[in-house]
Amino acid sequence: MPRVDTNLCAPIRAGQPLYRITSNAFLTRDSTLHRQVVNGEGALHSPLGGRYNFPGAQTVYLADAPATCFAERLFYLQREIIAGIDRAHIMPHGVPPFTQPCVLWTVTLAVDMPSVFDLDAHGSFYQVFPSLSLSPSQDYEHLKAKRAEIQAHGYQGLSARSTRSRDGGRILAMFGDLSPLVASIEPTPPEVRLVTRDLPRRPFVNHAVDRLDFNTGEVRALDSMVWETIEFNR
Repeated sequence: MPRVDTNLCAPIRAGQPLYRITSNAFLTRDSTLHRQVVNGEGALHSPLGGRYNFPGAQTVYLADAPATCFAERLFYLQREIIAGIDRAHIMPHGVPPFTQPCVLWTVTLAVDMPSVFDLDAHGSFYQVFPSLSLSPSQDYEHLKAKRAEIQAHGYQGLSARSTRSRDGGRILAMFGDLSPLVASIEPTPPEVRLVTRDLPRRPFVNHAVDRLDFNTGEVRALDSMVWETIEFNR
């Protein structure tokens, strides 16, 4: 049976900043509960699974940079909004808000995680189909199955390119509960919004007349008046 090959890994170092984005529901007053953000329970109980996990597989998704998190969040926000618009003729009040708050978590671990498989550099070792690993449009059963194979060989997680990010950002899918390993976890509550495709861009506020930009959104800190443009793949 194959074992972990450290030559195929992109290790995480203790103290290395990692990022995760969630809804406001995780921002509790009791800061001792914040580490639950990285316990992997969301993936464990998801009926559909995620990009790199079957349903029931405990997984913590992290990113290498805040911009990567925002690209991922805008991708899913836009998908949610489009689904709401599609039903608006029968459910006119079912369209979610076009501007939404969220929480960006900055996480460091107290220990090294040396056995994180580098999927981009060495996916061929597990016969990962590169077209699927690069496609941003949906989750694929093939990638979920390859993650299970990688985990079965003893790896602690995998590192892959974020297909939604346009600046080379990377995501991590860690195989298990990281909460006991947290050295620090700090929340920042920004908000994200969708924008129109017309230039100059403006906030998308009316789905009946506005034309949505499918590859651009904006983010700002709650105490700032300045919105930053985030491009993402759809």
